[in-house]
Amino acid sequence: MLIDEDTLFRSDGTLRFLRYLKASGHRPAVVEVTFRVQGKPKLTTSFTVVGRDFRPVYVTAVVALAQHIGVGEGDKTLARMLETCDAFLRRYNLRLVPVVYEQVTELG
Repeated sequence: MLIDEDTLFRSDGTLRFLRYLKASGHRPAVVEVTFRVQGKPKLTTSFTVVGRDFRPVYVTAVVALAQHIGVGEGDKTLARMLETCDAFLRRYNLRLVPVVYEQVTELG
């Protein structure tokens, strides 16, 4: 792993290197992964949360970070990383709301 767990996890239970960015200009609201540590490989990517179920988007972002820092599938650290979603929502004062819509389809 490129960094130790004390650096990876904040005291509030969230992950460093993941943050929520509100919509701005042409960019939709996103979960951003930015890993910049002196002397380590860099990673910057983002995942839109607009029109998508939030938890799977969050899992995708966490897995991208985990893969970049060398945390493998089945690793206890990955399991702990995936448990940070609720803390992330609290940190950024977000809440999940169900969204229901009707899809149009052609007849015949």
